[in-house]
Amino acid sequence: MCTFDRSWRLAGALILLAAGNAVLADSRVNQVWTCTLNEGHVVADMRAAQAAWVSWANKKPHGKDLRGSVATPMVSSDLSVVMYVDSYPNLEVYAADVRAYDSDEGRALQKAFDKVSTCTSAAM
Repeated sequence: MCTFDRSWRLAGALILLAAGNAVLADSRVNQVWTCTLNEGHVVADMRAAQAAWVSWANKKPHGKDLRGSVATPMVSSDLSVVMYVDSYPNLEVYAADVRAYDSDEGRALQKAFDKVSTCTSAAM
């Protein structure tokens, strides 16, 4: 085996190791809510409710890089099923957000979500 082959193998192994560590370093906590659009509402309504929550949560003392998105199916027998994805930098921020959501402001935001969609399950 020539030195050139060994060097490339070593470089490849180091690249894979670095990439693996980058993946493991992401300690974000994601919560996915599976929901159905309520009659008369569209995905844009869900995105607006999600954007209001993200803006509110990030202004709170615990708000550190909270993110939210809405996922929709591209092909499905039921296009009314959508998902809210909440992403937190760690479990501590998640727990603080859950506590903050039990405030008057948080309950008002929840009413906006409930008006737009009915969620049947959540997973982390």
